[in-house]
Parts: sequence; C-alpha cells; structure tokens
Amino acid sequence: MNDESRDVSESLDADERLLPFLPALLQDLCALGFTPEPMLRLLERCGMAKRRSVRVLDLGCGKGAALIRLAQEFGWHGEGVDLVSEFVDEARRRGGLGGGLGSALKY
Repeated sequence: MNDESRDVSESLDADERLLPFLPALLQDLCALGFTPEPMLRLLERCGMAKRRSVRVLDLGCGKGAALIRLAQEFGWHGEGVDLVSEFVDEARRRGGLGGGLGSALKY
C-alpha cells in the first residue's frame, strides 16, 4: 500500500484492507444524488454569482461536479484536489476535452 492510500485510510478511520474497494464503492456518488444546485443558489443569494474572474480551490473535489458547474454557470476558474486518483481522472475527463472547460479547470 502506498503512502497516499494509507493517508486516505487514516483520514477515513478505515481498515486499509478496504481501501482498494473505495473507488468502486464511491464511483456512483454523483448518481446517488449529489447536486451542486444548493451551492449555486447560495452563491446567487449572497451576490457571489455576479462576480467575474473568481478562482476557486476545491479541496476534496471528488469527481469535479462543483467546479465544473461553477465554470459552466459563472465562468469561474478553479483547481480541484483529491486524494482518490480515480476521482481526479474522472474530474479531468468530465471537465476537460469532453466538457470544454479544459482551460478553466485544473485537477
């Protein structure tokens, strides 16, 4: 087990033997109901949605759903960080060439 995997295991207070299964267990997180809509409404209510040239750092970005929507809705730029490399790969795929946001987002 590499250091990254051990760190994730410790942060989750999980037995490190379960770690190889973590990406599979969480792969459908977006399909299970995660939605950035409440975040977008909050940003609109507090006036942040009108701001331009905003840069966002998303720690624990998962598959990038929040950053992708911020870029699509408001034209913001951002950087996402996650310890689960499979999530980062998926975020890059979703926001990169396929999502047309490659220059706005970095993972």
